[in-house]
Amino acid sequence: MAQSGSHGGLVVTKADQKALREFFGTLGIDQAFTDRSDKEVFNIHYQDYTSNGTTPNDRITPIGRYASKHSLQPGDILILDRIDAEERKDYFIEYARRLSSVFFAGKSRTTVDILNFEQLIEVLTKNITDGTVRRLSANEFEMAVHYLGIVGTLRILQNTDDYELYFNDMAISENKKYFELDASVVPFVLRKTETWRVSIDMDVEDIEANEEADANLIAGLADSDIPKSLPEYTPVPEEKAPEKESKGRMVPARNKQKAENALSRAGFKCEVGDHKTFLRKKNKLPYTEPHHLIPLQYDSQFEYSLDVEANIISLCSNCHNMIHYGADIEHTLRQLWNQRKDELEAAGLTQMKSGVKLTVEILLSFYGIE
Repeated sequence: MAQSGSHGGLVVTKADQKALREFFGTLGIDQAFTDRSDKEVFNIHYQDYTSNGTTPNDRITPIGRYASKHSLQPGDILILDRIDAEERKDYFIEYARRLSSVFFAGKSRTTVDILNFEQLIEVLTKNITDGTVRRLSANEFEMAVHYLGIVGTLRILQNTDDYELYFNDMAISENKKYFELDASVVPFVLRKTETWRVSIDMDVEDIEANEEADANLIAGLADSDIPKSLPEYTPVPEEKAPEKESKGRMVPARNKQKAENALSRAGFKCEVGDHKTFLRKKNKLPYTEPHHLIPLQYDSQFEYSLDVEANIISLCSNCHNMIHYGADIEHTLRQLWNQRKDELEAAGLTQMKSGVKLTVEILLSFYGIE
């Protein structure tokens, strides 16, 4: 997303460097990007700044002329696309504008700057009329928002030239952190965000292959003599097992014994809550299913195996389906993250190959939650 002042180049943090280096190909050399709106060509390149060992970020540069031409605003999304032909690669550039989002930049623990003020006025005016936003005074507004997995009340207060954000009466600003208020849904969604971010689509066939491997793992547990008690588990980093084939694709291996151990360790209870379930036919133990909290389809981004007990959650079938197909899963994922983050760290899974520390926000993005 473009931000005021970033038009000379877009910062590329470690988490995105590998994918974007592969996308651009040769570093430091201009690629001709065709503007999809009118076919004008912009020469843009990927600049390596991190190989010197001191600079933390690379850059995509220059963006300035394209940004000026389209009057890019904070929150606008830059879309870079590449189409591979037999003997060449064609690059394209376009942008999308979020018409219902307001962006805030933290100045301190209490105050924020509004990056697109006119859009804030438009959102407030429109939603005061229909009752979604309540005007408490000339400089104070209140609305229901979904934030950090729960629904509460956001209050926006103007204090002279500064603005303050309060969620359930607690100040939520953070210095140099960014927030997006998305008013396209009701209740509104408030989320921490970045000045810009890269979204890389997963291969659909890879997703389907991993889903089939997960289903086969669960089916394979149906006739298992799952042990009722096990030695105490101590999480440690584990090497990855050789990949296995699923739907014609190679996917991370699923170890049936580790899944059984994880279910037993949880006492055959749902780790979201002590939900009522049914008994297995063979051993009369409560039925739960294993779920990898960090999905195995992201295995390539981690040095150590994701198929370890620290990363395997015991879920009732309802909660398991809810996590895969439910519309509102953020609160549940945050709960499971808090329950397992110490074990994940001990298993070497909170440090990604890129050098980025895994956070709950990155985990949520693996599930499609921005």
